[in-house]
Amino acid sequence: IFILVWLRSKRENTTGPYPNLSLIISSDSNEKSREIIDIDKMVDIVKKYASRVDVVRLEDSENRNEISLYIEVDSFSMISDIRGELKSGHDGLEIIFIDNTAGKII
Repeated sequence: IFILVWLRSKRENTTGPYPNLSLIISSDSNEKSREIIDIDKMVDIVKKYASRVDVVRLEDSENRNEISLYIEVDSFSMISDIRGELKSGHDGLEIIFIDNTAGKII
């Protein structure tokens, strides 16, 4: 029984209850970027690359959109892909990635 429990625990997600990254995406309508990117579009882009996406916080106002997500990615290249697609055509977008695993994804 001990061996079965041990083997099962090895297959479980080792990052705990939260995915391995926190992601904050902010879009303001200011002099640099007149249009704000839609929240749904932000999430759709992230979903293309992340195996898990959980919404933590959402701010949707007339002049600012901001969303905080927990996301699960397998490699640094996925982070780069998310960043590149989000930034494409949206110069005023602010993107913050925060590691929840003490550097274990790279």
